[in-house]
Amino acid sequence: TPSATLAPTLTPTLTPSPTPVPAVRVASGDHALFNGDYESARTEYRFAFEQSTDADTRAESLWGLARTEFEAGNTQTAIDQFNQLVREHPDSLRAAQAHFLLAESFNEQKRFAEAAAEYGAYASARSGILDAYALERQGDAYFSATKYVEALNAYNAMAVIPRLGDATELQIKIGQTRAALGDYAGA
Repeated sequence: TPSATLAPTLTPTLTPSPTPVPAVRVASGDHALFNGDYESARTEYRFAFEQSTDADTRAESLWGLARTEFEAGNTQTAIDQFNQLVREHPDSLRAAQAHFLLAESFNEQKRFAEAAAEYGAYASARSGILDAYALERQGDAYFSATKYVEALNAYNAMAVIPRLGDATELQIKIGQTRAALGDYAGA
């Protein structure tokens, strides 16, 4: 006699979703940062940094972490992370860019001499890219630090770089700097 057999019942099993690769986490961090979600950005960049062995991905994740802190107004944390990026990946594009945001961070803290040095490091690392702007910011930082000779040098270097617009504002800065040095005739 034939016997009845039960057909096997399939039990659904959930496949765990794979952990995103670090490069995807960097992209997710960029998206979160763009949307102002600093906590998600921090999480994504931190995981990307910790999970990656690739130097470029690690540099990108440090850049993202530092920018997140910069945008969130956590200036000292941003400075620490920008410095880590410059130390660990000195020849990367992001290290060059970090010099600029380090300078901006130091300006925020009224550490003008350090800001001027970082603007100079940026101009050296990214020659040709925003030179006039970086030199003007460097001159302004030196002026605020009462280092008038260095300020005048930065403004004079800026004066020979082609740029859009007129040079009236720059000439005023040069004059003010010369006056601060006591050179009233040259002002």
